[in-house]
Amino acid sequence: MLNTFSAQDQKKRFDAAKEDRVKALGNLFYSEPAKQGWEYLDSMLFSNDYPKHLMLKSLKDMTFDRFVELCEDFMKSATHLWFFVGNLTADDAIRISKSAENTFPVSKVPREECHQRRVICLAERTDTVLKVRTSNLNEGNSAVIKYFQSRQEVSLQQSALHIAVFKYIENPSYDYLRTQNQLGYTAYSMELNYRKVLGGGFCVQLC
Repeated sequence: MLNTFSAQDQKKRFDAAKEDRVKALGNLFYSEPAKQGWEYLDSMLFSNDYPKHLMLKSLKDMTFDRFVELCEDFMKSATHLWFFVGNLTADDAIRISKSAENTFPVSKVPREECHQRRVICLAERTDTVLKVRTSNLNEGNSAVIKYFQSRQEVSLQQSALHIAVFKYIENPSYDYLRTQNQLGYTAYSMELNYRKVLGGGFCVQLC
């Protein structure tokens, strides 16, 4: 199927897809500040991440001719990374991955050269403050997001306990931030567990 694909025949689909993605990403910067804040936080927490504003610029600058050039090199080199979940033995997992590698004969890229999105480790006992202006100059609201990260070794039990704690404090934190202190009409807590990294945060959108 990949061998029979011709990018030259996809001009209309390219134009439609580009228009849809530019519109969707553009709307993000005119969404409520709380939503924008989480997007910026997500970009900050990961190395090798592609921030949404750079993605939007790249999409706007993308031409059909450039798309065709990229397609000519697509899937010529790659690295297979597998994650198996279920009742499989190690031999089964190796057999499946080897079969897939033989189906897609590409030149292998060394794993250390691959572009991998990984959560960063924040410096211990430090506070970092980032202020970001919204793209919508008519926006009268603002949002404050507090994120913290645990440095303990993570086990499945600790991860489950972390999720349970945030479920437990969900209503009390909402009541404290919004009802009692009336800090904003959007107020919530949320657990943010990434791969082997425990974290959490609180968000308040101010009127």
